[in-house]
Amino acid sequence: MPLIERDEIIGELRDRFDRVTGNGGQIVLVCGEAGIGKSSVIDAFLSGLAPAVPRAIGLCDPLHTPRPLGPLRDICHGLFGTGLNDNDEARFFEGFIGRAGALRAPAVLVIEDLHWADQRSLDWLNYIGRRVSQLPVLLIASFRDDEVEAAHPLRTALGGIPAARKSQLFLPPLSIEAIRQIASGSGYSAERLTEITGGNPFFVTEIINHRQEAGIVPVSVADAVNARINALPAAMRELLELAACCPGEVSLDLLQAVTGGAAASLLPDVTDRHFLVGSGRHFKFRHELARLVAYERLSPPARSDAHAKIMAALLEHETDPPVDMIVHHAQGADSRDVVLDYAPRAAERAATLGAHREAAMHLEAALKYVSRHPGRLPASGAVSSDYRRWRCGRQRHGTARDQQRRIRRVQLLCGHDGHCRRDRYDCQL
Repeated sequence: MPLIERDEIIGELRDRFDRVTGNGGQIVLVCGEAGIGKSSVIDAFLSGLAPAVPRAIGLCDPLHTPRPLGPLRDICHGLFGTGLNDNDEARFFEGFIGRAGALRAPAVLVIEDLHWADQRSLDWLNYIGRRVSQLPVLLIASFRDDEVEAAHPLRTALGGIPAARKSQLFLPPLSIEAIRQIASGSGYSAERLTEITGGNPFFVTEIINHRQEAGIVPVSVADAVNARINALPAAMRELLELAACCPGEVSLDLLQAVTGGAAASLLPDVTDRHFLVGSGRHFKFRHELARLVAYERLSPPARSDAHAKIMAALLEHETDPPVDMIVHHAQGADSRDVVLDYAPRAAERAATLGAHREAAMHLEAALKYVSRHPGRLPASGAVSSDYRRWRCGRQRHGTARDQQRRIRRVQLLCGHDGHCRRDRYDCQL
């Protein structure tokens, strides 16, 4: 699949390479979240170079104990044909300066995933960066800026490099127009893809290439998101898993209530890592897919407990609790009494606002529990009518016995027997 909306970034890399001949070496940092397309951009740039241009790529690997000078060993092996098993560090510092300075043509060096680099490689980056003006090289280094907080060793290494010799290129998410182009003929709407992926190219292509049932995340996406979540401290993971129980935005006050006041100190790091985005005192997942992955990490009992905790906080701390959210969490906690209490209220509010489909769906939620409830639930004629219309539209093709059973349950739920019988007749049940 051709790269979309990345021509400007690739053009910037070409421009930086062209400057090397007359102005000396440069370091370009290609930044962005996982899946944003850093490697694809670098590969496209390299493939556009003349075959005679020297190049070498070094990789930083997510090992428990990183290879000392691992990416530099890769580069020396690719550029000079030696050095892969060399244990003389001087060859990678003073020796590298001498050998790279003797190159007859400008070269391109690439270090991928600097956020995983070992400390000695970061020392090398700082060492070379302070001397890169003497070398005929363009050094391109990629890293995930959402995983490199202010105190990360990479920030220290970069801080020692002269500003005139380094630049950063940030890869933005894809626009809805680009996603529409990618999704053409796939059956997915660009608007929905943008909503659930946040414009992340990897997420977009994986969703299109691996069609799934609604709410099911492709394994490749789940693995990528889980790898990032697993790297977080336990308190941050728990915060994300709680927040994942809340579709859309969740307030700081609610997060504070369910975490015993710990959320406020955790949220800055969580937002810096681009899991959540904030607007005032409200937060939401940057990608709906990431929320779904975080939610699926919870076992059924843990998920029920999380919903119960959030539901209790809403009921206890909110002066005017959002009834639709209470119903959502009550369902997640399998709290029959709360569903039966609040679902009709949520339906009433939705019907008042003209949201008739949502009003019917709230009553559908209560219908799951009503057969176990000894009493009848209050619901206005407008809400009852909404519900009956919706059920008639959805269930027109069921068997007569199924339709009769549904009507009896709606009668119990809504308490408008005569109207139910009339609607039964109108729907030709």
